[in-house]
Amino acid sequence: MKFFSYPKLVMTIFGCAIFGVLIWLWFDQESARQTSLPTASSARADVSGKAYDRNSSVVAVLPNMQSGTAQGSSRPWQSVPGENSIGLFDESATSLIRSGKLAKIDYGLFNGRTWCLSLPYSGDGAKALKDIAPRGPVSKADALSLGTANEAMRLVGFQRSSERCRKLYAGVQFTEEERVANGALPSVAQYRAILNTLGNAKDFNNPETMAALSEAVSGPMFGALSSLISTKVDYRELVDAYGPEQAIPLYAFVVPLILCRMGDDCGPRGIVTEQLCWLNSICGDYAEDGIWSTLRGHGLDTGAMEKFVARVHSGLVNRDPSIFKKPK
Repeated sequence: MKFFSYPKLVMTIFGCAIFGVLIWLWFDQESARQTSLPTASSARADVSGKAYDRNSSVVAVLPNMQSGTAQGSSRPWQSVPGENSIGLFDESATSLIRSGKLAKIDYGLFNGRTWCLSLPYSGDGAKALKDIAPRGPVSKADALSLGTANEAMRLVGFQRSSERCRKLYAGVQFTEEERVANGALPSVAQYRAILNTLGNAKDFNNPETMAALSEAVSGPMFGALSSLISTKVDYRELVDAYGPEQAIPLYAFVVPLILCRMGDDCGPRGIVTEQLCWLNSICGDYAEDGIWSTLRGHGLDTGAMEKFVARVHSGLVNRDPSIFKKPK
């Protein structure tokens, strides 16, 4: 029997988590068909509240981000609480889904589940680490996704992740009636319309697609953005720089690196930080610092990766369609 390598297993788990949420959204769509589904073309919000200029060389700063370099850190950005993220990481999924706010609905339905892969293990960290342990030798390319944290550190990360995720998803097992009611909420229908528009997009010069992108970025809707970055961004630049084999494990890091820049929970004891710790053996105070340190520790010249992440992040913030795959 051929076993998955560790990075491929991790990416498979992430894929299953995302797929499960999409199935949930599809399943509830029938229950909401009788309601009016707002289209993404009704999007109005923007990062700064002003019209964006696609040709501008100025990179807008998200509401929950502060420009400049944090003292004592290599990170050229600093996450600070913003209007859209206040309470986002501390609420339950139930309140998030019913909040009427698109960014919160997104987090409750989508992104939280992406970073809560500890939940199926019901607090059994030892079993989790055993299940994801590499089967056989790890190739040099695959090793890029592995840090150096020992088992004790990873178990602490698992415990913290479990606690955060249990709090997030406490009481989220809705009855059928509640599921139907949630699916019929206008705000959930609007979120689903945005997600569908982005998921089906083939041409990002399309005004409706750009309006949906604007909503996702200005939220920010971390879940919608994670799917968008994973499936729609043109990764040929990474392949050209590192080769097909080495680029594969780098793909999985592009999403958290960009979402951290956009204000996701990547700081000390953050939900992203703790999952990277127990899942990838990358433990530290800041998720993005841990990723870069791990890649450099493996001898990777991160210059091309850093440029790629910066370009995609800038492209998202400024709604630049050139970062996406070209329509065929």
